[in-house]
Amino acid sequence: MPTVVEARDRARIVDLAQAMLDGAVGIIEGSRRLNDLRGALGIDHLDDDFVGFLAIESETDHLPVGDVRRLWNREALVEKDRQVDAAERHYRDRAFEDCRKLMARFGLSGRDHAS
Repeated sequence: MPTVVEARDRARIVDLAQAMLDGAVGIIEGSRRLNDLRGALGIDHLDDDFVGFLAIESETDHLPVGDVRRLWNREALVEKDRQVDAAERHYRDRAFEDCRKLMARFGLSGRDHAS
């Protein structure tokens, strides 16, 4: 039985995967956050359901997403935003497939013990 913290993190994985599918969280930012949660749960970085997100993070670590954007020059962000958009389109289908896998894997167990 997962601890309260583990159950919370599992529920966060499901919520984050759904937010990515809904377009509320971008593919790159979501991948970074999912990798943080994977690590917090002690899941191997080469786990089949997470390895795609690890690849996305690794291949886009130079792109500013999330809160770090406020530290960037607006003019520099114009080009970076083009790169972010291209990367998000490139990874979208695979990331969505992987999000669905995470939701199936963690959906019930994360919800059952989080209450």
